[in-house]
Amino acid sequence: MEKLWSFIPHKIHNSHMIRILDMFCKVPSMASGRNLLHNQSAFGNHQKTIARNKGYIEDQNHYRDLRFGRTSVRFSGCEVIAVYNALVDLSQDFSSDIPFSFPELLHIFEKKGIIFSGIFGTSPKMLERFLKSLGLGVTMSVHEKDFERIANDHDYLLYTFYNDKNDIRAQIHTVYISNKKGTYTVHNLYGNGERPDSCSSFHQLCSRINHGKSKGISMIGILKD
Repeated sequence: MEKLWSFIPHKIHNSHMIRILDMFCKVPSMASGRNLLHNQSAFGNHQKTIARNKGYIEDQNHYRDLRFGRTSVRFSGCEVIAVYNALVDLSQDFSSDIPFSFPELLHIFEKKGIIFSGIFGTSPKMLERFLKSLGLGVTMSVHEKDFERIANDHDYLLYTFYNDKNDIRAQIHTVYISNKKGTYTVHNLYGNGERPDSCSSFHQLCSRINHGKSKGISMIGILKD
């Protein structure tokens, strides 16, 4: 059984995994309209915590009250949270307003298409297309040998990975990582509000994610044009 659970992380190339995720990410959620109204109301429950976390969403596990497709942000909203946290950082660094509220961002991705009505979140390719639509410079790779270079060359990073390279049941997670002059800080890693210490390299950060058990799937680097 252990060989079965590890088959996908070890034997399915990242490019194929991304293609599969994107293939099932084409159908808009029928619930997007009513979800927006609900989420705009429920999001107020989280404003104080977000303010304490300097504008970032760090506690995905507490977002069962926000809807995403047919499920909740707690269950499958990590990709949208990562994009939101990246936009927070960009807005702070360039003294501009965040272009979308978090409920609006959820609504946008629901309309663009989410995997099986949100049950498996959002495809990294969908994140790439959205960021490009904002006029941002975006570099994406599914080759692990490229991840360190992209991390070094970009200040804003979206990293998607298997939580456990030996057990697909541990699922996939996407986080936002800031690179501030070679200091890497990851946001919403655990989803419980805990903020891990910053690291001096991307390699060091990866070695700490789930005690070194994680395996990278894709990396998106963002530049402000």
